[in-house]
Amino acid sequence: MKRTASLTTKLLAYLKVHGHISPMEFRTVFTAERLAARVCDLRAEGFKIATTTVTDFEGKTYTRYELASHRAIRGTRAIRTAALA
Repeated sequence: MKRTASLTTKLLAYLKVHGHISPMEFRTVFTAERLAARVCDLRAEGFKIATTTVTDFEGKTYTRYELASHRAIRGTRAIRTAALA
């Protein structure tokens, strides 16, 4: 149980820095499985995480999870950058 709690905390920190994660990234970075379960834990704690199905260049699909507050921040920066130009 302790590993799950620490893994969820690490996942949140990763999402705050990178904004999104896929199952392949999760396996590579954390050497763990069950990303969807960890995302469910974060949602239960009140974090808004969007789920997107992405199709790669080979036509394979995978799920990508994105921290909603990170999307809002990126959008704000883009508007701010456009206003300065």
